[in-house]
Amino acid sequence: MLSWIGVVGALLAAVLVVSLISYFLVRHYNDPRDSSKLTTACSVLALVVTLFCVLIIPVDIYTVSSSLNADGSQAHPDLVHDSSQFVKYLYTSFYIALVALAFFILPFAYFYFEEDGEDVPTSARVWSGLKYMAGFVLFFGIILTLGLVLKTNKGDPNVPWKTKLSDSFSSGDAVLAFAINTLAVIGLTGWVMYTAWGFSYLPISLMRFRSSSSAAREEPLLPDRSSANRARGQRGAKSLLELDAAITKSSENANYLQSKYDMSGKTWTSSDRAELGRLRAEERKLRRERDELATKQRSSISLGGGSDGRCARIWNAFAPLRIAVGIPLFLLSLLIVVSMLLSSIDKFKHSDCGASCGYALSRSGIINPLDEFLKICSKAFPMDFLLFGGLVVWVFVATVAGVVGLGVRILLLKMYTFRKQRTAPHAMVMACWLLMFVVLCLNMQMLVLSPQYATYGNQFYMAENNSTGVMEKHECALEVDGLTPPNTCVMTQIATFINTNNLQLPFFGVILFYANLGFMFFYFVFMLVAVCKSRERFANYGELRDEDWD
Repeated sequence: MLSWIGVVGALLAAVLVVSLISYFLVRHYNDPRDSSKLTTACSVLALVVTLFCVLIIPVDIYTVSSSLNADGSQAHPDLVHDSSQFVKYLYTSFYIALVALAFFILPFAYFYFEEDGEDVPTSARVWSGLKYMAGFVLFFGIILTLGLVLKTNKGDPNVPWKTKLSDSFSSGDAVLAFAINTLAVIGLTGWVMYTAWGFSYLPISLMRFRSSSSAAREEPLLPDRSSANRARGQRGAKSLLELDAAITKSSENANYLQSKYDMSGKTWTSSDRAELGRLRAEERKLRRERDELATKQRSSISLGGGSDGRCARIWNAFAPLRIAVGIPLFLLSLLIVVSMLLSSIDKFKHSDCGASCGYALSRSGIINPLDEFLKICSKAFPMDFLLFGGLVVWVFVATVAGVVGLGVRILLLKMYTFRKQRTAPHAMVMACWLLMFVVLCLNMQMLVLSPQYATYGNQFYMAENNSTGVMEKHECALEVDGLTPPNTCVMTQIATFINTNNLQLPFFGVILFYANLGFMFFYFVFMLVAVCKSRERFANYGELRDEDWD
């Protein structure tokens, strides 16, 4: 009872911490001049729900491995069964909330704000949000159909664990599984690009020193620099003038269109109202670009005001602390990537059914370092919870850093920048939409990062050695599921979900397998670039400047 009181306390603390982190993250990047309660609330809700889909996992593992007898059997099998069912309901509830956010709430909020503008009635904005949301509803309907049609319910009488998982896969499970896997596949693009970029760049950037010469070279407007710098300064000044002219033009066109209807008293046509909204949105965007450019120029001037820039001196003064943080983060990133590599090799070499079951692995054949570490920590709850929470936070922070550095992109096309106090509300919704999918990928990655820990925790079973007749301890595995003594080797709900998906919808497992190869490739490419390139050249490559982190 006391242990479960600790679990509930940890969950309540996690609720508070995750909610505060999500709220302050959204407020930190959201543009206060265009703040919207609707987009802020939806963005925060999306982050909270997504993070909890991942943070349930250590609780799931604790449920099946916290109370074991000396022979490996469950000390309280009925309690374990009821607790596992409760965890399953939690997963299902959060997954349903995630689907609702992805296909209904966030699209509505995005297009609702897109229609925002002066004198645009609420009814017009609501209609715009509902109109465009209909496309997402149609896409969701297609997913429902595919989930029902493509489920296979393939069992194998010679392999008990396959039959067990297939028999419990209902039509409702098929629809939810197909929807969640679709969202995870969408998130794989962000996982490969944003998370790999953050894993490689952030630790190295923390350990890098800044020189006064590099600060001076970044300055575009000082009159006593070289001709190349003066040319850059002239282009910057010209850009400000062009932005001012564009702002004036958009404002005048919008005012003219509005005055035409105000003076005549006519009813607005839908096309003119849409044009007014477009002009107002364009004006806001141009003003943000002008403010951003002006801020960069002021920062450049202040950085070059001495033999060493003030920001560079402060940054270098904290070198010991930065290195003390950067080295563990670098090692953690490397540990994650190495564990993924070993698991991928293990799946490719030792999966009994290969691509036909999404490279499901009935027993690990290669030691996974992250898996071993988590199994050791699981014996002293909440150490594994804290470690896994830190892992989730690091993946989240690295992904956010990737979004900040590379911008909000769809199919590699940059749509929005993601900057402190400069991100438009609809861009924030789009960014949280992508972050939601990327963090969801971590759920699907659990059997890659830590196959044994995520499936059975620290469970074991006792079996007689045929040659010696002595009872020996054995590690639980899928290949012995259903063949072990009663109330032993209880599979976690997250492993049940993923392994069932691999059997019933194997193409998702195949996509995940090859996407992880792409992740590892891009991680090492980004790390090589970060190490070998100078700071200025790497900043140009990643579109990230020092002032973007201010």
